[in-house]
Amino acid sequence: MLLLAMIIHEYMAHLIAGEFTAKIVHRIAELNYGECVDKKPRSRQNIQQRYGLLFSLDSCCVVFTYSIPKKTQMAECGKGSNNEGKNVLRAHYKMLRPAAQFRGDEMIVSRHSETIAEVFPDWIERCKLDDAYYHPFDLNMPVRVPRRENMRHAYTLDPPISEVGRIMAQIFARELVTRNAVPKAIYSSPSLASVQTAADIRNFIGGECGSINIEPGLASDQNASSLWMSPKEFNQLKYNVNESYTPEQS
Repeated sequence: MLLLAMIIHEYMAHLIAGEFTAKIVHRIAELNYGECVDKKPRSRQNIQQRYGLLFSLDSCCVVFTYSIPKKTQMAECGKGSNNEGKNVLRAHYKMLRPAAQFRGDEMIVSRHSETIAEVFPDWIERCKLDDAYYHPFDLNMPVRVPRRENMRHAYTLDPPISEVGRIMAQIFARELVTRNAVPKAIYSSPSLASVQTAADIRNFIGGECGSINIEPGLASDQNASSLWMSPKEFNQLKYNVNESYTPEQS
């Protein structure tokens, strides 16, 4: 069984409430099911949502699944009113035991893994980070960090994930495999932590996930856009990013 797609983002509340994400959901559905074929809408409730807490990536993460409208339902939900898009993204923090059974057309939404800044808010000062120097002071810190322009400013707004965060991302990926819930597409916020989380998940599962599609519209802090690494830079770090993907928001 294959899930339709997986979205990795910084903050769950922003993503669930975000109207822009509805466009991403519809776009992903169109890419997988094709263009609308029905000229007359059948029902206002053609978007069936299923939600529930599956498992946590860390203490701040909640993972939801959403059913995606089929090809015959795209006419009403794909490019209609914004209200219908918002309905797709309504969810409750409600734990289901056992987890809901997958049908094969769901979408997993997840927060990125734990970052260094969440564990050590003063990590930049403590590791004496500058353009030529980085000294990890704890085993939970990565041995090295990617070189970037204006290192201190870039990493203040766009920190990497911790070593425990990497382990949790791999555990998360293992759980996906165990539940036969391997995504066939991964969409990530351009933040470093989100892309690193996506890369660790993809590396564990393998190439059947495809490359990582970076969607700037999923970012919470658009003010940091000038600091984001480009798809080419991510690929130089072996993160398997799809450089040919055309984002919904450039």
